[in-house]
Amino acid sequence: MNLLSTDDTFEEQNFASGDVLVFEGKATDFVYLIRRGKVATFTMSSDRIYPISLIDGDGLVGEDCTFTGAPSNYSAVVLENTTAVKIPVETVQNFIKESPAWVGNLFGEISGRLMKTIDIIGEHKILDDKLFGGVSLTEQEEKMLRKSIT
Repeated sequence: MNLLSTDDTFEEQNFASGDVLVFEGKATDFVYLIRRGKVATFTMSSDRIYPISLIDGDGLVGEDCTFTGAPSNYSAVVLENTTAVKIPVETVQNFIKESPAWVGNLFGEISGRLMKTIDIIGEHKILDDKLFGGVSLTEQEEKMLRKSIT
């Protein structure tokens, strides 16, 4: 899936391994459309990492609090040099405000469901290789994630 196949409104930006794009428990000012690279999304509880997804190429992070203004339910950390388009949350929110009401309601509902799912994963400490596309984090990657968010 190419999320930005024809849109050049926003510039691409490069991020290095270990850069934190989203902090769990904090609101984000940006939505990141990942173009190239590798980004891990995860929650952390009792010093244990619970993977949500591994974005390897095209993907999206920071969307969970874009529509609700609530703090993020997950962290997103760059595992390998990554190129992403950084879109201000305010721009997305303004677009939604200018759209018919059902557009905002739809995105709010989808985002709310996603946040509830992430909460359940963390609360019940669900860990499934399917969530991470069958790819496990290496010990070195886990150490880097811990270091990046503390």
